[in-house]
Amino acid sequence: MEYLKINQLQLEYQGEKLLHIDNLNVQDGQRIGLIGNNGTGKTTLFKLISQKPVVFRITGQINRNCQLAVASQIISCNKQSGGERQHQEIMAAIEQISHSQKTLLLLDEPTSNLDIDQQQWLIETLKHLETPYIVISHDRYFLTQAVNTIWYLNNKKIIAYKESFLDFEQDIKRRRANEQIQYHNQIKYIKKLKKAQQQKQRQVQHADCKKKNVSWSEWKNRDYGGKERRLARTQKIIKQRIDQKTTSTARPYIYKPITLNNIKWQNSAVSMNDNLLRIEPQKITIAQRELFTITTQLKLKVGQKIALTGANGCGKSVFLGQLVVQTLNEWLNPHAQIGFFRQNFSRETKNSTTLQESIQKISQFNWTTTMQLLGDLHLRQFLPNEIRTLSGGQLICYRLAQVLLGQHNLLILDEPSNFLDLKSLKAVENFLKSYPFTVIIVTHDQQLLANLNFTTWKIQNQQLVLATSNLNKEAVSVSNELALLKFKLAQAIIDPEISIMEIQRLKQQVEQLTKRGN
Repeated sequence: MEYLKINQLQLEYQGEKLLHIDNLNVQDGQRIGLIGNNGTGKTTLFKLISQKPVVFRITGQINRNCQLAVASQIISCNKQSGGERQHQEIMAAIEQISHSQKTLLLLDEPTSNLDIDQQQWLIETLKHLETPYIVISHDRYFLTQAVNTIWYLNNKKIIAYKESFLDFEQDIKRRRANEQIQYHNQIKYIKKLKKAQQQKQRQVQHADCKKKNVSWSEWKNRDYGGKERRLARTQKIIKQRIDQKTTSTARPYIYKPITLNNIKWQNSAVSMNDNLLRIEPQKITIAQRELFTITTQLKLKVGQKIALTGANGCGKSVFLGQLVVQTLNEWLNPHAQIGFFRQNFSRETKNSTTLQESIQKISQFNWTTTMQLLGDLHLRQFLPNEIRTLSGGQLICYRLAQVLLGQHNLLILDEPSNFLDLKSLKAVENFLKSYPFTVIIVTHDQQLLANLNFTTWKIQNQQLVLATSNLNKEAVSVSNELALLKFKLAQAIIDPEISIMEIQRLKQQVEQLTKRGN
């Protein structure tokens, strides 16, 4: 059964082609992940599918043979309310599905505000849905668990891969390896043609020279001019072939992991393994409300890296904020230089400094490393732009670049992975792995946590505890039994025929199972 069909769709703005789709459709059983770099048109495509207005010129067709249920992306400065609002948005879309026999679900960055338990709830919920869906996401763990088809937006077009996200990534790696082989073969062939051209050119130059064993009268009567013209034509043909091959041979993109051993600034007063931070046992509160308790002394040396985890609303952001302004019972090395990233900042409406001037002034790395990170965060093309002209997404990346590149030896990062695309996520991941100084990071990106493999501080049951082992995929996922129970509770809440007593019974079971898991 076909739910949606897109045929020869093209978006243009002021005469420039932004996106072209030859042919795409959505069938029964498809769970589609729409991926691609930020700013390439993913959300715009969602707007077109859901018949919302856009500013672009549109040609082509979108045939909708179904109802649409849309859960939009929630962008909020308050992550707790953002998570609650995102959950409500998803629940409203699922409720809409329950009232229609043929509905296509559209989800735009659904995990960006959800904590790990909420993400697992969403994954289990989607697994039990019979309706197909399209989801925009850069969450690698979520994509691995929740989709069986990839729509890859690249170079202003979308290619469909009817495979899992992991298979897609492997396929892309193989394609890039083949592109490298083909590129090197083409370069060898061009060198061979150039060598042949040079040989013909030498023959042309010697064609009108009299040979030693030929008399002057005999040489004058022979058609050396004709031979010269034939050689010149051959040389011209070879040159045309070289030009054609050179024009059609493009160097494939090669991502080189960033290296951070070229720091041009370093605080000589702080060396590796020096004590950098000590936090005493205490209660963490806000507005006279207790959030959690630190039961043991926490110590950090230069170079140590920490992942701080816990559910939305447990107090992670409050703790980091108080740590930065030093209102906790703490000792901070007087030579510590803190770089603090958080997303609830206001726009800079008066900053006329260009992005390049700003980054050049603060970066402690050489310009090669600096430019590589700016390119990975899609900022390189905006280097001449004034800070006040950057969009919201560009401003987030600029703030993150400021913190990562700045003259710091303690990075405190509150959800740096939110709203970054896959390329930027991998770049930030590689940067943090190689970063020589201390890092404390808060993120709900399960794949990022697993790949970083930092020492874990976890807030649970209103206490901050040191995890006995580093976080991995098994540690960040809840049990299937609990996830299924949460799904049943979610379905019961939106079903008008389920009694309040039954909903309360399910809630009690979820609470009991959650306590047992902790």
